[in-house]
Amino acid sequence: MFHLKKIYKIIGNNLKEQRKRADNLSQEKLADNIGLKRITLINMEKGRQKIPLDILYLIADYFSINISMLLPTDEEIKQIISEKKEIKFDSYSEKDITDELKNIIIKDILKK
Repeated sequence: MFHLKKIYKIIGNNLKEQRKRADNLSQEKLADNIGLKRITLINMEKGRQKIPLDILYLIADYFSINISMLLPTDEEIKQIISEKKEIKFDSYSEKDITDELKNIIIKDILKK
């Protein structure tokens, strides 16, 4: 996968931003309200911990926002992809895939 750490960092920043907008809601109170430990929320906001999809939906519901408000924008994803020089595929190494196929996959990702 491409730079998942950067994606989780963006999600964490978006989460923190939503929390601050909510009358500067404390991490402790938010964590309590959605059933997490404060340290888990801290790690999520710092991008150090993956955020399960069900938790993202709980957070979005708590703030009464669409889940997309927590996710990276298309532009942010394109930027992350363009910064990555080597793409790793789940069960293949980069050597297993031809340059032509890599280019097709990258073009397809950039269209989305």
